[in-house]
Amino acid sequence: MSASSPPSPTGVRRAPVQARSARRLSAVLEAAAALADEQGHEAVTTTDIARRAGISIGALYRFFDDQPAVYRALATLHLEQFVARLEQRLAADQPASPGAAADIGIDTYVEMRRTVPGFRGFGDVIDTHLIAGDRDNDTVVAERLLTVLASHFDVAATEQTRLVMLTAVTIADAVLRLAFRVSPTGDEARVQQAAIAVRGYLAARL
Repeated sequence: MSASSPPSPTGVRRAPVQARSARRLSAVLEAAAALADEQGHEAVTTTDIARRAGISIGALYRFFDDQPAVYRALATLHLEQFVARLEQRLAADQPASPGAAADIGIDTYVEMRRTVPGFRGFGDVIDTHLIAGDRDNDTVVAERLLTVLASHFDVAATEQTRLVMLTAVTIADAVLRLAFRVSPTGDEARVQQAAIAVRGYLAARL
């Protein structure tokens, strides 16, 4: 599977096979995203999501076991959207190094954080193991990003490069969280510090 080819969203009990079912699933995820932004995910129930999506609670449960499963699917969807946007930017900009690619990755993340409803760093605010229960979210993201880098640069997937990517993601995650705590739109000075830190780290390690 290529880095830009999304799997079925994690958490969905049954993948939709008809257009009507696909529209319902999209409506559920859009409703969950909007409600998380408005109320915080802790306050959102499956009844709230179904009502906002305009479907019955029974229809929602045909797709999801519970509220966490809805947000797991949403986090998976956001990860796939992030990777797809990043791939498009890398193809267009043709960065010369992994460090330069990191700048594009941070720009892409910040843009999505500012504009995509419910985008919360792939679910860490909800659950640090939301995307894949056996691995923390940063590890999942780092593995996907390493695959992306390997398709553009001479970077092999080894134990060392996996650790490097995980460290880079952890650094970016921590500083960008601070940027969005300081300002709802992301404090620009801290965003730039995240880019400088990750760019320098990858330049030294890859």
